[in-house]
Order: sequence, then C-alpha cells, then structure tokens
Amino acid sequence: MALFRCEWSPFDYSGPYPDAFRCVLFHMRTARLFFMLAYGKATGNEEVIRLAGFEGIFCGASAMHGGLAQILNELYGRPVMPLGVHKAV
Repeated sequence: MALFRCEWSPFDYSGPYPDAFRCVLFHMRTARLFFMLAYGKATGNEEVIRLAGFEGIFCGASAMHGGLAQILNELYGRPVMPLGVHKAV
C-alpha cells in the first residue's frame, strides 16, 4: 500500500489547474498527504499516520471550499468566495 501511494503522489502533484492558486495548493497538499501515508505505513509510525489524518481533514475542507467557491462564483457571476486566481501583470 505504501508503494501504491508513493506511485500516485507525483501524478497528483501535477494538477490540471495551473491558473487557480487554491487548486494548485490543494494538489500539493494531496501529494504531501499521500507521501505521509506511504511513509507512515512503510515504517509503521502511528504518529505520522495520525498527522496524515489531520492533513486529510484539512485537504478535504480545502476541496469542499474550492468546489463551493466555483459553484457560487459561477452562479452569481462575480467572485463571492475567492479562489486566489492570479492576474496577469
């Protein structure tokens, strides 16, 4: 299982949303979560697995915020919940 999570982390790190900062941040957090879970399972370290659990809760909350923000911003036609989109200078 640790090898499986290590194999999927690089694919998750290359997220498909390079323009929205929140989406890039989410994919970086998910990759870190997979690496933490892989390390915790490979070494049997319960503390790392517990920290990965908290990281997973934070990652899930970030994903829910991103999804809700996209829906509300599209519904109202203006940024109600900011996604952190970078503007070109």
